[in-house]
Amino acid sequence: MQRIKEEFVKLFKADFLIGAHAMRNWAVILFVLLIGIIMIYSGHLIDQKIYAIAKLEGEVKELRSEFVDVRSRLQKVKLESHDTLLTEGHRAEAVTDTTE
Repeated sequence: MQRIKEEFVKLFKADFLIGAHAMRNWAVILFVLLIGIIMIYSGHLIDQKIYAIAKLEGEVKELRSEFVDVRSRLQKVKLESHDTLLTEGHRAEAVTDTTE
């Protein structure tokens, strides 16, 4: 029990940071700190990419709906022009038939 108490006292006095093997302990602490900073930075980068992806998905939906609208208008115009050509073709045939 006394040994555990002594270890707690050493821990609270931070003997591991100023003792004989302090350089090795500082290296481990700095390494863990560096890894933590890298993890936080990568988390921020991931968040930025998620927001960019969400924005681009919205643009894709908007462009897709615009594409469908333009395509339907194009089909309507094609049908109208096709009907017009057919109607004019029948008129032209009728005119040539009556002139002969």
